[in-house]
Amino acid sequence: MVALIAATPPRPLLGRGHFDRMVCLIRAEFDEMPGMRLTRAQFRRLWQITESECDAVVRHLVDTGFLVETARGVSRPPDY
Repeated sequence: MVALIAATPPRPLLGRGHFDRMVCLIRAEFDEMPGMRLTRAQFRRLWQITESECDAVVRHLVDTGFLVETARGVSRPPDY
């Protein structure tokens, strides 16, 4: 017998309010742990967000100067 597993449909991109809350949450986590360094895959797992959501949040945090992204794809505060 073959078991069929229903695939979870992808979630829509973050709405503006949810996006703002996610940015605040991630900023707070980095403020709590200033030396934290994460890849995008780690962002997705830690905050349970999709690849598109992750890309938007990381891009925003980098564009605003809160994080920098290394050549190896690790995001970290600019001071570390």
